[in-house]
This record gives sequence, C-alpha cells and structure tokens, in this order.
Amino acid sequence: MCIRDRVIVGGNGTIWTYKMQEWTNRSVSGWDLLDVSFLDSERGIAVGEQGTILFSDDSGESWDYRDAPTEASSSRITDVEFFSEIRAYAITADGGVIKSSREINTAVGFLWNMQYFESEGGSANLGEDLTSIEIATTNKFLLSGKQGYLSMSKDGGNIVTRQTTPLDNSTSFNDITMMDSFNGVAVGSNGSLLLTERSGEDEQIGFEVMDFSEFGNFRNPAFLMTPLAPSSDKKSHNLEILFA
Repeated sequence: MCIRDRVIVGGNGTIWTYKMQEWTNRSVSGWDLLDVSFLDSERGIAVGEQGTILFSDDSGESWDYRDAPTEASSSRITDVEFFSEIRAYAITADGGVIKSSREINTAVGFLWNMQYFESEGGSANLGEDLTSIEIATTNKFLLSGKQGYLSMSKDGGNIVTRQTTPLDNSTSFNDITMMDSFNGVAVGSNGSLLLTERSGEDEQIGFEVMDFSEFGNFRNPAFLMTPLAPSSDKKSHNLEILFA
C-alpha cells in the first residue's frame, strides 16, 4: 500500500481519497497498484503491476488508463514521480525507466516512452532490481535498488552512472528523497542511512562514512552514512522521508 497526498493505492486496483475528514473509495478494476504521485491538488499518476498506469485530473475522484510502452507492458511499475508540467518518470522493478513529456498539444502523463540508455549500449534495461526514483531537476534523477545500487543521471537518462558507496552489495536501498537539487537522503536495509550534499556525486568517492568523532573536519563529503539500529526481525523496510 502507498499513501501520497491523501490518496491511498493498493491491491487489486484499490484507491481511496481523503477529503473533508472522510475517506472515499475510488477503486478501479485491475492489477495491484504500487505507487501514486500528484503534481498538484488535481493531477496525479498511479502505477502498478502488469504495466498499469492511471491518470487523474480531478484530485483522484476518477482515473483513466494510459498505455505503457510495449517493453514495459507486463512489468511491475514500482515507483512514479510526477515532477513538473513537462516531465514525469517511473521505473520498473526489472531495471527500466519510462518517462512522459509534454508535447505540443499533449499534456504530460498521457504518452509514455521507454528510456534507452546510451551508457548501456542503447539498451532499455539497466540490469538492476530498481526500488525507487527521485527527481532532482527536469533532467537529473537518482535511482536506488538492491545489491547496493545507487546511481544518477544528469541528462534525463541517456547516461546513468553508478555511485560509489561505503556499503557492500548486501545492502538493499529502498528509497531516496531529495530536499532540493543537491541535498538528499537514501535509506536501506539494516537501518542504513546515507546523506548527500551533492546528489551523491563525486569524481572519486560518491559516498563516505561519517565519523562523528571528527564531525568538524569534513571537507565536502559527497555522501555521508549514518547507521541506525536494525529492526529486531532483520527485515528490510521501505521508508518514506518527508521534509517540511
């Protein structure tokens, strides 16, 4: 289940909206929904299993299906970011990125295309188990995934560069949240927490472990890592970090 902007999405097309201190069922028939993102109080996008993409322009009261790219028509679309009037991005669990751009007479969110990665030889698949996408600017985004995967693109997805971390590949990163174009947080399994002041980017070391004993001596570390106490059941948890 995912909750965003007072809209809940879940299994079997479940959608609930909250308004005037009351929850209303807006569910549609279909596959499990995994994420939802609103650009403003009216326009939102929900995504889910089997290439499901839904669009609403009335605060979630009604939803229309949108066609996923052929390559993603049977994929689990696990995360979506309705970033601006001209751009929205989503990811598939099997390593794909899809995006929607405003065209001359077509608003963003209606037409979706697969992103082909120049850094992967023109492939539409990064070969990673992706868990989240976070948009920093119109063309700059970060990706998280399993097996210690954190990456960044500065050109809308043509070149995707994996970032160096102080953690081994047993860490599964679950989510990234950016406060602005440079400052952000990534969270992962076993209580892992990474902080960045430069979108995780560094020419040599993308991530660096924070040593609290020398807190005043840092010189622009790209990513700092703060360990949290792992949960007693040792399970990984998805965390959503919201900034006021």
